[in-house]
Parts: sequence; C-alpha cells; structure tokens
Amino acid sequence: MTPYDARTAGTFSESPRTGPRPVRPPTADEIHASNYAKVDLAEKIGDVRAYVPEFREDLARMNEGKVGRPYEYSDALVFWLLTAMTLFNSDYRCAVGFFGPVLGYMGVRVPSYTRFLERCHALAEAGSGIPLHRIRFIEQIRISDYN
Repeated sequence: MTPYDARTAGTFSESPRTGPRPVRPPTADEIHASNYAKVDLAEKIGDVRAYVPEFREDLARMNEGKVGRPYEYSDALVFWLLTAMTLFNSDYRCAVGFFGPVLGYMGVRVPSYTRFLERCHALAEAGSGIPLHRIRFIEQIRISDYN
C-alpha cells in the first residue's frame, strides 16, 4: 500500500474533519467584569478621601520621637502616588502634577516630582518592598519615551 492509497477518504489514517467550534457567548457576569474592571479599580484607588486620614496618621507616626526636622510627606502618600502612577501609566511629573492640587485641596502636602523620586529611592533602599531596579527601569523607559 502506498501513502497515496492511505489518503483516500474515510480511512482510519485521516483524522475526521470537523469545523471550528462555535464561540460561546459571554455570560452577563463576564461582560460586567470586562467592562467595569478598570472602573472598579480606579474608583477604589481614586477615592482620595478614604486615604487622607491614613496619610495623616502615617505622618504623625513617622514623626513620633524624631529628632531634628520632621518629615513632611508620609510613606503611605508616596506608596499611593506610586500606585496611581502605575495605574495611569504616567511619569513622576504627571502623578505629582495631577494629584498635587487634589490632595492640596484636602490639606495634604504633596512633594515635588524630584522629591517624590528621591523618596521612592529612599524607600526602595530601606527595603520597603519597592524593588529599586524596577524604579530605575521605569525611569529609563520614561526618559526614552520622550526622546
């Protein structure tokens, strides 16, 4: 028997030919999750009023018993700005420029973008969970985006 003879229709050597499976329509829960996932995340992170007391408490805790000039910006604020920066895929200037007036309206001081960058590096070097190589990598991407 030759390979040509084995190719005849209906033999056991050929797999049955079936058409593509019909696509299952998405459920209502899947549609809602797809449409509102980013909205829900932005609402949770973007509700600044919920974080302002935490910023103040963290700053008070950081300044307890501190000798010398007190801290002006809490670590919680820096983490929150980093989260917002990541969420909106922005750079340091945009994060501080956009949220600075909003937080200032609520009585929270926001660092300049250079001070924000310094605090990010200080937190990363202190072992706070922010990998320093990621911050440096993000900086390189941001710089190359504008060149």
